[in-house]
Amino acid sequence: MAAARKAAVGASGAKGDAVIRQFLAVFEDGHLLLSSRFSPPVNMPPPLFHAKRAPLARALSDRAFLLRVPSFAIGYKAELDALLEQHKDAIRARATLIVDVRGNTGGADSTWTHLIDPIYSQPMKRWGIRWRPTEDNARAIEEQIAQLRKGSRAPAAVCEAMQQIANDMRKQRHKDLVRLGPPLVPLVTLPEVWPSPDRVAIIVDGSCGSSCENFLLAARQSSKVIVFGARTYGAIDFQNVRMADLPSGERQLRFAMSISERVFAAKQRQRGLIPNVELPPQVLRDPEAAIEHVLRALDSKSGGAP
Repeated sequence: MAAARKAAVGASGAKGDAVIRQFLAVFEDGHLLLSSRFSPPVNMPPPLFHAKRAPLARALSDRAFLLRVPSFAIGYKAELDALLEQHKDAIRARATLIVDVRGNTGGADSTWTHLIDPIYSQPMKRWGIRWRPTEDNARAIEEQIAQLRKGSRAPAAVCEAMQQIANDMRKQRHKDLVRLGPPLVPLVTLPEVWPSPDRVAIIVDGSCGSSCENFLLAARQSSKVIVFGARTYGAIDFQNVRMADLPSGERQLRFAMSISERVFAAKQRQRGLIPNVELPPQVLRDPEAAIEHVLRALDSKSGGAP
């Protein structure tokens, strides 16, 4: 830290950014980012579906169905839930489901809750989180609530739950890390296992981060699932991000207010989640080629055309 501070003081502009980012890289946390007017924030693959962030559903054949979810932003929750309800019978009628979350940098875990329904095969382990209870963090949560309420971007229940966390945070300001919100259910059991689809392929890439990685943590516990693609971004262990201005006024630090209890359970931290089957970069960057590649791979495993 002393060496980084000395180097940062002696540097300016983009050179100063490079020094600070080199220091932040030590923590191996994808949510810990520097924003600066001097240089871009992070080298992440450009999103495949930048102009079309809304979820998409379509039948690929009489045996395979595609759900493409480029964002788990809370504003897409109602649309994704409606899409799942609209196509529920079509998904149930097919043996194979492909869930394409390439380019999905996250959003809110509540957005993907019902996406688990056709994937689920057995009770899923869930990790709780612990918050850093400070007044600044409580105010940051309330600022986020105000933004969500503008234009009704989030359900009222989500805003109320966030406000309760801010309130409880203020009551426990003297503590270090605390559990907030409703009691944790460590093992999640859903009421039904769908007989079909019985094979689920999830396609991920290096942009899949934060809530997208939380989705993957849950989904890959199903015996139906095979994950295709590349190592995910690695913004999962530290969550619930806020921004703070640095003293220069020219830069902002993006950092987490909470830590996943998965960190305490893991013997070794790992940046990103590794797929079961890696896809070549040129295939992964092609929206349709990756789908065809996955269908062929599933075909070869099952001995039948998907």
